[in-house]
Amino acid sequence: MELERHVLKALPTQRKDQKIVTNTYHPLEEIEAYLQELAASVSWVSVESIGKTFEGRDMWVATLAAPGGTSPKPSVWIDCGIHAREWITPATCVYGLDLLTENYGTDPDVTAFLDKYNVYVLPVHNPDGYYYTWSDDRLWRKNRMQHPGDTCHGVDLNRNFDDGHWGGAGTSDNSCGGTYCGPTGFSELETQAVRDYTNQLYSNNNLTAYFTIHSYGQMWMYAYGWGAEDTPHEQELFRVSETGVTALRSVHDTVYTYGSIYETIYPASGTSIDWSYSRGVVHTYTLELRDEGQNGFLLPADQIIATAEETWTGLIAAIMDI
Repeated sequence: MELERHVLKALPTQRKDQKIVTNTYHPLEEIEAYLQELAASVSWVSVESIGKTFEGRDMWVATLAAPGGTSPKPSVWIDCGIHAREWITPATCVYGLDLLTENYGTDPDVTAFLDKYNVYVLPVHNPDGYYYTWSDDRLWRKNRMQHPGDTCHGVDLNRNFDDGHWGGAGTSDNSCGGTYCGPTGFSELETQAVRDYTNQLYSNNNLTAYFTIHSYGQMWMYAYGWGAEDTPHEQELFRVSETGVTALRSVHDTVYTYGSIYETIYPASGTSIDWSYSRGVVHTYTLELRDEGQNGFLLPADQIIATAEETWTGLIAAIMDI
């Protein structure tokens, strides 16, 4: 695939008709307004709330169901912003929505991708936490829930999915800890909403791939996070990951490592990736975007475009190789 030769030349940093500026970070309300405008202006894009957060905010998912191809199409799920402080991830999801909607029908790679798949994008998995990083604490990680008996606010949503290993290695039972897994698996409204919505896709036998986007560290990973055991699909997951990181590197020469969560970064039980894999979605991946720690969660806005360009090049290449 030579996506970068086509799309990345066709999509300048900012167009006169651009619905959202993609080279800066946006607060929650601007992202939500963009999603509504996108749905109003592109006939094959719809936006729906899949649930409410603890503080009553909507969790908006954009569905890209392009008119070409043969129906019913398989589906791909992509979420960003499960950890509030990882601002580059909602920015990357927003960039991707702009990329796909503006280039469908003119760019052959984007068109082939959307003719083959329906794509579901949740740009902000953790709206309460993301809002809090703009209003109070830029480095806040968790959601804003406080359960009865908890000393502190917040559950780590990416330790709250229950695949049978909830509460295991790489989690904390202390509500003040950054990896607090909650009082029970799926205790959080945000994880319940994603579970229920993606279960509908899965029950229709058309959820082909599940991606969750994080930062930082430049890694492309798959199950398991709970332990060192390889999945039965290790070779296939490794192969597709290699496709993704190779395509990603071709854009700006950004190097990613890849492998299982447990072996590549650290033990992590209760992740959305392990849960999605456990119910039968083989192709489940988590990406850790730029950088390698030089700026960490405070990635400068002047790196948004390059990060998003390479990420979506890698994503499309990997998904088309499934």
